[in-house]
Amino acid sequence: MVEVVLVNIDVLPEMIFWKKNNKELYNDYVNDTNQITLAYQNHLRIIEKLWKPHGTVLEIGCGRSTISQLLIKEGCECIGIDMEYRALKNRDLDLLCGDCMELPFVNDSFDCIISMGLLEHFYGTFLYYKTLVEAKRVLKDNGVFIAYIVPRKKSIQNLFYRNHQKDGIFRNNLLFDVYNLIFGFNSFKNIEGYYVYPIPFLSYSPNFPATLNPKPIEVLLTYIMKMVLSVRRKIKRGKDEWIGSERWCQGLIIKGEKS
Repeated sequence: MVEVVLVNIDVLPEMIFWKKNNKELYNDYVNDTNQITLAYQNHLRIIEKLWKPHGTVLEIGCGRSTISQLLIKEGCECIGIDMEYRALKNRDLDLLCGDCMELPFVNDSFDCIISMGLLEHFYGTFLYYKTLVEAKRVLKDNGVFIAYIVPRKKSIQNLFYRNHQKDGIFRNNLLFDVYNLIFGFNSFKNIEGYYVYPIPFLSYSPNFPATLNPKPIEVLLTYIMKMVLSVRRKIKRGKDEWIGSERWCQGLIIKGEKS
């Protein structure tokens, strides 16, 4: 069991665990048939190329905690943390309201820390430094930090829509080479990763963060998405269909190991 140390209560008065609430009250991004579900299932497969899921996992900036729910099915013990406590309600695992730059856990607590769509919202080197220092502190020896990042960049999505953020959402344009330097500067080793998500997300409101369509439309689009990936699998002849080039892919997944 991971030991939680509540810190800075004055700064985070809402810090509280939300345990196993009624999951019928929220969109089930693990089991529903939609483009986000399929994307996360493919993300998980790429994560498994970089790290064999096991042990305790902390998802920072977890939001709806989709990847944690998938990792639980792989046998991991998962905890999520997010500063927005309203995002933490109605989830099927233990969640904590808190800050990834001041994690309320003792040293050497986790086998893996994972973030999905978090680091691209950082502005300035201090935020990366503070987050990665905290990650290293609570990671066990040889633990890994894995990040899925959706930078502001040209990709296949531009063929269908203008690529810009919704109001109030900041995304930087840093790519793999820069994150490789950031991880290395913070003394992570065995850094590796892939550009991923080589197909567009189709929606009446696709700009980040993407909005789902009505369910019947999502079912149809998800079926088409699966067919496109099947064709890519045959064309790539054994190479993973979810991996592609920097030019066309929407995001990247990077892993660094605690040194």
